[in-house]
Amino acid sequence: MSLIVKDFVGISLSTKEITFGVIMPGGSSNVDIFLDNQYNKGLRVLLMPEGNIAKFVKFSNNNFILEKNETKKIKVNAFAPKNTEFGNYTGILKVVYYRI
Repeated sequence: MSLIVKDFVGISLSTKEITFGVIMPGGSSNVDIFLDNQYNKGLRVLLMPEGNIAKFVKFSNNNFILEKNETKKIKVNAFAPKNTEFGNYTGILKVVYYRI
């Protein structure tokens, strides 16, 4: 995942990674991700952001059950408080699946 905080706004069109583009302090950006369960049983899903971007990232849904053959859309929001310093913020999103 990546986010740039600057004094202007920009977008990113990558489909291979979660990029929030460029936002100003006090601004936010959203990305939708899709999670599939192709197993024969339901799975519990936990989303765990890591790195210096983690403090800015929230999810529309987390720690949920993904039923067999279900696809779920999750909105990922990055918000930079007004006092955020300019810079590049990066990290990874761990998606942990637990059999139930």
